[in-house]
Amino acid sequence: MKGIINNPLLVLLMYLLCLSMKGSSLCEMGYYSPFYVILLCILYWYRHHSLRSCLWLSFILCITYLPSFHFLKSDVYCIIDVKSNYAIIENRESRIVVYTTSTLPFDAEVEVSNHIYSFEYDSKFYGFSLYQWAKENEFSGYTYQSELKVIQQRFTLRSWIQKQIEKVSNNLQKEMLYQIIFRIKSKVIDITDIYEQSGFSYIAGLWLLIYIIKFFTTQQQRKIIKVLCLIVLNIFYHYPIMLVYSLLYALLQFFDIPTRVKILLSTIVLLVIYPNAVYSLSFQIPLIYRLQNLFTTSQRKILTTTIIAGVCSFKYHSIQILSLLFYPFLRYFIGFTWVMGLIQLWTGFDMVHLVAIVSKTFVKIQSIKLYGNIFGIGIVFPLLMYRSLKYKKLRLYCLGMVLVLMLGLSAIHPLSEVTVLNNPKNTNIILKPSLSNKATVLSLTDKVINKDLQSYLYAKGITIIDSFMELGNEIEGIDVISSPDSAVVKQLNQMNVEHPIWYFNYDGLMFIVFTYLDQNDITYFLNHYDNLNIDVMILPNNGSSSANPPELFDHIQPKLCISINKPYLNSHLPSRIVIKELKKRGISLIDTGSYGDISFFSIFHKHFALTSSGKIVIIN
Repeated sequence: MKGIINNPLLVLLMYLLCLSMKGSSLCEMGYYSPFYVILLCILYWYRHHSLRSCLWLSFILCITYLPSFHFLKSDVYCIIDVKSNYAIIENRESRIVVYTTSTLPFDAEVEVSNHIYSFEYDSKFYGFSLYQWAKENEFSGYTYQSELKVIQQRFTLRSWIQKQIEKVSNNLQKEMLYQIIFRIKSKVIDITDIYEQSGFSYIAGLWLLIYIIKFFTTQQQRKIIKVLCLIVLNIFYHYPIMLVYSLLYALLQFFDIPTRVKILLSTIVLLVIYPNAVYSLSFQIPLIYRLQNLFTTSQRKILTTTIIAGVCSFKYHSIQILSLLFYPFLRYFIGFTWVMGLIQLWTGFDMVHLVAIVSKTFVKIQSIKLYGNIFGIGIVFPLLMYRSLKYKKLRLYCLGMVLVLMLGLSAIHPLSEVTVLNNPKNTNIILKPSLSNKATVLSLTDKVINKDLQSYLYAKGITIIDSFMELGNEIEGIDVISSPDSAVVKQLNQMNVEHPIWYFNYDGLMFIVFTYLDQNDITYFLNHYDNLNIDVMILPNNGSSSANPPELFDHIQPKLCISINKPYLNSHLPSRIVIKELKKRGISLIDTGSYGDISFFSIFHKHFALTSSGKIVIIN
């Protein structure tokens, strides 16, 4: 036997093994099978020109449609994962997020009441989208801990270890053990970085073990030990993407087939098991590191580092420079903390101080960041430079340096823009000049800087913000300057500064931003301001009828109105009366609940708006 691809039985066994690791029924995977049947058959036929290969693969993939037996009732769920403030439960029909105030028991069977809620649509440019996160992870809804009833506690290895952790009297040690062993974040000790977030902590201890035993074992022995350890870790952690992917690739190491075929087979089988893994860093980063073996030795490090930096920039709007450069050493640090956690658990030795030193080391490493999202119109210029360089060896280095320089100068996003964030709890509007790392932020006085605003500032490479109102907290890497008087924005409601009305000009486009208005505010505005020539109007009170009388629209006569609110079916805003009045006057309306974040641009004196949901609005 020269390779796994020449033995259909081994392919079948490996596929069945992976499906069993998933813990799902075979019929649940059937929805995705036709695509993979076609894809795999084409790939194998192209490689072998063999009809037998196509027939065998078709059979293997089509067994997905076979029925299976289920042991859980439709109203009973199993707790498959636990985090710091939520848990994940699933049965044969659905996966549900449970928001908690305490740590739930692993692998327990629970009953859920009928109070299961759907995730609301919340499109964003850069902020965390709960709706998108739920979609990528196939969550059908969410509920709360109060809606759960534990009916049976199963005995598993991780549930037993959890009980041992709960016996620890010292709360600090308990939090440390939960974070190291189960990746449940601690508020006191935080040793997470980009690799820990990607799931590398699951396998870090194994890397350390393999490194130690390589001095007195053969390569074949290390392969066997690695596979056995991966099987145990998969069972313990309930088959996360990172560990399943590693196990598939480790199994293929026993066969004499090219590296590219190993990568192809392990990747395709993983995507059969976890179709949505393509969205996860637990899949993306290991794949990038494996693909580096296909390039020359001189290009591997710089190419891998550049690609991962781009992925991190896109995902988190920042690049942890030292984490990327010193990854070969950091992984052993992560493995060391994992081992220390086990020593703490089994011996009772106080490892808190030692972990604190490691934690401070990680914090220092993480603090050196380069903020910005590399995917902007300015990325065209580094790519053109890369293409024009004659010397191939210098291309990647020059590309990396130019990207770093352009991110630092905010040249990746060169256009000036006005952005209205999709945040119904607070008005957040950012005015960003062209080719500048400074911006003006309009926000209410009693609100703190939320994560969506923070993500936007990081993505645009903004390091200084001129806040029209005093903001409630500080942002890492960003200087906040409070300036009640601004040359860019005028405050029109002098009678009541707690209900601001902001007025400003952007490249010939006039904006007026209403926050919260009562009848006195409306009367004051109508009596004191005329002929404002407004193009874009932000509706007060999320578009309620009481704060948006018809005379206000007649007085302002905007071309476009924006309502900052939740989806209409959930909030019933803007009011039907307001919508009717706007239609009567031919005024366009956009609500953030349906369209998400809204950014206004100006190119060649033409104004248009782009929404995070993909809509484009031309403003005449």
